[in-house]
Amino acid sequence: DALPSDLPDSTSIIEDREEAIESAVLSLPKDIPLLILGRGHEEFLYIKNKTIAHSDISSVKRFFNANSWFNRFLLKLVKLENHSISSQPITDVQIDSRLVKSGTLFFGLQGNNVNGSDYAQDAINRGASCVISNNLDKSLDEKYHLFHQSPIELLQFVAKALAKNFNGTKLGITGSNGKTTVKNLLSELIEGAYSSSGNLNNEIGLPLSILDLPVNANVGIFEMGAGQPGDIKFLSEILSPSFGIITSIGRSHLERLGSEEGVLRVKSELIENIQSGGTAIIPHGKYEQH
Repeated sequence: DALPSDLPDSTSIIEDREEAIESAVLSLPKDIPLLILGRGHEEFLYIKNKTIAHSDISSVKRFFNANSWFNRFLLKLVKLENHSISSQPITDVQIDSRLVKSGTLFFGLQGNNVNGSDYAQDAINRGASCVISNNLDKSLDEKYHLFHQSPIELLQFVAKALAKNFNGTKLGITGSNGKTTVKNLLSELIEGAYSSSGNLNNEIGLPLSILDLPVNANVGIFEMGAGQPGDIKFLSEILSPSFGIITSIGRSHLERLGSEEGVLRVKSELIENIQSGGTAIIPHGKYEQH
């Protein structure tokens, strides 16, 4: 049948019913009901004289399972929707194979002295649901292993996509001092908030924290640290916060930032990546003019 001509501009038309339900679930804000009409309890679709097995109820249950939708989300990002990993539940993310257990998503990252991808088989042996590495060993079980030339870039890419998909409020905190203290205080004061653990605030720690963000959280609070120009720009592009907080400007990391003015410039990189309509909270005093 023809669609009504007066549909709102924001209307999305997805012909595949399964994909339409998945898209609705993934974009559903917290505490907003989802109404699915048309099929009820039926377990088949009839399309162009063909009978196709489908159950709205089963689809909704599957997509509302956090582990299930994350698997599908990940595989869609890397364009491997039909990979067998889609049936393996993912319960946590690790970069140290010694911490892998059943249900882990393991990224084999290149370090200064060790390449985590060399431990891909160890991660599989320990029960990982999915291992992402640049290990070229042909004996690795493709049921669990995804090859990527740069696992850290994929980690950051997935984190950025998840942050964009998050329907709650994101707070990004940087500054010479007080980042962790402010993060912990806000986490205690804001009901339903998630905050990153410890000081996971660099190009690895922030993505890992985003991947740890519960799908039902109202607020995510994250630290961002800097040791050189461009660090905060890179991290805040991944997070794209609703609120950006600069706690202080001090004489930290001067060996790479040069001066207090250099510290000010790198911390201020946060401002340009706050979402449109968002809020920046900055130290009072002489830095306001910047």
